[in-house]
Amino acid sequence: MAPDECHAEQGFDLVGSLSELYTRMFYSGTTSLEDETTKLSIDVEPGTLPRLVPTDLKSDRLPLWHFHINPSAPVAVEDP
Repeated sequence: MAPDECHAEQGFDLVGSLSELYTRMFYSGTTSLEDETTKLSIDVEPGTLPRLVPTDLKSDRLPLWHFHINPSAPVAVEDP
């Protein structure tokens, strides 16, 4: 699951969205190293991944950006 594009000159890499991280966690918890299914479910406490990295974390060794993506407000469209 590598990013579609890689730009080394930008100085940062995207780890992925929270849904991608949950997918990776589920996949690694339900498959073997040979990609064979070993379980159909895993025990996950809701909200586990966001708590792993606090939003107020400040670190020079691991500078993180937290993106909060929300849908835009609906736009009223007038009939012609």
